[in-house]
Amino acid sequence: MSKSLPNTKVNPFQQIPIARVVRNPEQPRKIFDETELQELAASIRAHGVIQPINVEACGDDYILHDGERRKLAAAMAGLKKIPAIVHPPLNGTGPRERLERALVANVQRVEMHPIEEGLAYQRLITEFGYSVPEVRKVTGKHESRIYVCLTLLNFEPEIQQLMLERKLPCADIKIVRVMLSIPAGPERVQLLTALAKRNATAKMITRACTIFLEGKASLKRRNTRGSPAVKMVSQELPEWDALYQLGRVPPWPVVTEAVMATCDACPVRSVASDTTCRDCGLVVALRKMMEATHVS
Repeated sequence: MSKSLPNTKVNPFQQIPIARVVRNPEQPRKIFDETELQELAASIRAHGVIQPINVEACGDDYILHDGERRKLAAAMAGLKKIPAIVHPPLNGTGPRERLERALVANVQRVEMHPIEEGLAYQRLITEFGYSVPEVRKVTGKHESRIYVCLTLLNFEPEIQQLMLERKLPCADIKIVRVMLSIPAGPERVQLLTALAKRNATAKMITRACTIFLEGKASLKRRNTRGSPAVKMVSQELPEWDALYQLGRVPPWPVVTEAVMATCDACPVRSVASDTTCRDCGLVVALRKMMEATHVS
């Protein structure tokens, strides 16, 4: 079955009411940068809409196929009408054609978020029977890019949302694999959420995931009774903070409170152990500070 766009008769572009332009229900792109929209709106106020949007006739309304940024910015600029190329109504292939057209328009003109791309590719594959080579042919994207985007969908919805908000990296397949090395479940969500809150770099994420896995392996070896490792962590956690590793409490209450707060916020707190905490930079810094001030 051919997946190419059909040859449809296109009416000359015309001015249509913006209020009658309906968002494409298959639009894969969900996030639009507010600053970019404001800048585009300013340009439209000065020069108008240079390139018409593409819409599909649907009764008295129009389904938007291409040009959502222009449509949103034109509305922000106060325009009541917008130039549009009006396509005839689609029949049984409507959802597939709308998704394909919107996806192609986005990947060719604007860099979509990898999560949004992945969701669109997944729909083309699962709902409309596309193969990855066919997706590559339609979108012009390299197969490696398509696979990376699809891989991101293996993360929990909470993690995908953090990626959409650009609080976690997702374009580098090496970092993606590092994060996927953490078994799926609440612990992965907890760890990556904590890293996102810290604006963690790729290096920090790699280090945290490595410590996490090492800690889990250590707990598994010590867990002779067969109880879940996480339960063991929760029971022994209070003894594994920086103060326990230091073996003493600093004589400065403010420092002690700061240390405890830092340990509580640690991204690997859920798998804290002697192995993961012994060489912590906080412990090393405290030890040096106490030695420098001759605190016994």
